[in-house]
Amino acid sequence: MKILLVQNSPYVPVLTGASKANRLLLEELTEKKHSCRVVAPSIAVQGLKENARFAQFLSELKGEARSPTSLRHSAADDAQVFLCRGVEVHAVTDGSRLRAYLMKQIREFEPTWTLASSEDPGQIMLEAALKASPSRVVYLARTTLMLPFGPESRFPSLIKTEVLRQTSGIIAVSNYVKEYIRQWSGLESVVLSLPVYGSGPFPYFGSFDQGFVTMVNPCAMKGI
Repeated sequence: MKILLVQNSPYVPVLTGASKANRLLLEELTEKKHSCRVVAPSIAVQGLKENARFAQFLSELKGEARSPTSLRHSAADDAQVFLCRGVEVHAVTDGSRLRAYLMKQIREFEPTWTLASSEDPGQIMLEAALKASPSRVVYLARTTLMLPFGPESRFPSLIKTEVLRQTSGIIAVSNYVKEYIRQWSGLESVVLSLPVYGSGPFPYFGSFDQGFVTMVNPCAMKGI
């Protein structure tokens, strides 16, 4: 299959948990011999200074196993394109071109499925994907904060909720997210345990009598 992932945050370097999970998912699919491509903004969208930082980041990758093996830049398309662990990354450096660039990639790549990540305020990229490929878009619901409905939504919108109804399916990352979606939108979803912890077996470190627990990025939305 040909899989195209779209997200509204950089694919590399990884800046959020959702982006890390998306990256691991595509790398796993690539290992299973699927052809994977991602369209995402680069860290260069804020100007020339950020563009220099992104170029430096690509340079640093060259000595690693995940380094870009074919790097090219197209001024006309406003994107840097490279391979990262087998995944073809299209890092769009012009934020105003991100939507149009995505639609062009869908037409040219003709993906079997387009995966749209929920980290997309306003569902702008999701709408573009649906316009270009209305019957082959699956929504990855990772964060209730980014969903357009319910009490935890940062951007509630009836119109954007209707956009979600146009997708071919919704993948929820947990039973909690699945029930949240059902309760506040009436939409059904499928829970899939995506590969974010690597392959087992995993050592058991649990101990209630000694040791410490480390919380990364604690906040009210995560139960603190």
